[in-house]
Amino acid sequence: MLPATSTIAHDLRAACMRITRRVRLQATRIPPHWFTVLAALDRGVKTATELAEREHVSAPSMSRTLKELEDRGLVSRTTDPDDRRSRILTLTEAGLRELHDGRRSRDHWMVERVRSCTPQEQKVLYEATLILNRLLEDDSR
Repeated sequence: MLPATSTIAHDLRAACMRITRRVRLQATRIPPHWFTVLAALDRGVKTATELAEREHVSAPSMSRTLKELEDRGLVSRTTDPDDRRSRILTLTEAGLRELHDGRRSRDHWMVERVRSCTPQEQKVLYEATLILNRLLEDDSR
C-alpha cells in the first residue's frame, strides 16, 4: 500500500533538496552561488539587475558576487551600447571553463551514485526523471 500523497510529496521534495545540496557542495571548486551566476550568464542573462531578480537577492549582494567573479577573471563587464549607464556581463573564457568543469564534476558525482544502483533501480530513476520533468513543465498548478 502506498503512503498518503502528502507523505510522498514531502519525502520527494526532501530527497530532491538533499541531492541538490550535495551536488552543489561536493562537486564544484567554487562557491555554489558563483556557479549559479555563471550558469545564468551562460543562459543569456546579461545584467546585474536581471541576475539579482533571478536569484532573489539584493542588488548589493549581487554586486559583491559579481565583483568577486570579475576579480577572479571569470566575468567581464562592458558598457551597454544602447544605454551607456548599464553594464553587460559576459563569461570570460576562464568563466566558461569553470562552468563546464563544474557541470562535468556534478554529472560525475551523479553518475557514480546511479552506477551503484541495480539495472532495475536505474530504470525506476529514468522513469522518475521523466515524471519529474513533466511536473516541472506543468507549472500552472
